[in-house]
Amino acid sequence: MPASSLPPVVDPAPYLQLMEERFGIPPDVFDAWVMVRPGKKKIYLVPPDCTPPATYRSVGLPFVRPAMKYPKPTTEAVLQFGHHATQNVIAATAAQATAFMHRAPFAATETQRAACTGRGYVIIRYQDMALGIGFWTADDAHTVRSMFPKAMKQQALSVQLP
Repeated sequence: MPASSLPPVVDPAPYLQLMEERFGIPPDVFDAWVMVRPGKKKIYLVPPDCTPPATYRSVGLPFVRPAMKYPKPTTEAVLQFGHHATQNVIAATAAQATAFMHRAPFAATETQRAACTGRGYVIIRYQDMALGIGFWTADDAHTVRSMFPKAMKQQALSVQLP
């Protein structure tokens, strides 16, 4: 691909709608970005003046994996924009945050479940800081499955939460 061309630009509407409907993140939060899709697996955010190198494997901030039953925001996107979310957010306890970063499931409390609209992805926060994305199964055990990246788990093992 020539150095001056971006990967194919995609219509942002369905992804902005996802972020607003599921997480309450207003579309204008993403006004400074262009959405591109260099491959089949992910949509990326890039600044409008981005000039990628002649060859690349990815470009920009990984934003969402669209080809899933429930399109999945990436951990990188949640870390960058998760503080804007107003719904489907789990305010984790220290024990839940630790379990999440160790990729272990945890049970959502009644108060936490009240902030969720139903089965699907939820943003996990600890002390108002977005940690990543989980999947609330909305089952009888009220399980939240950690989607914390395996590649980040080793770093998380050394974190001691207050």
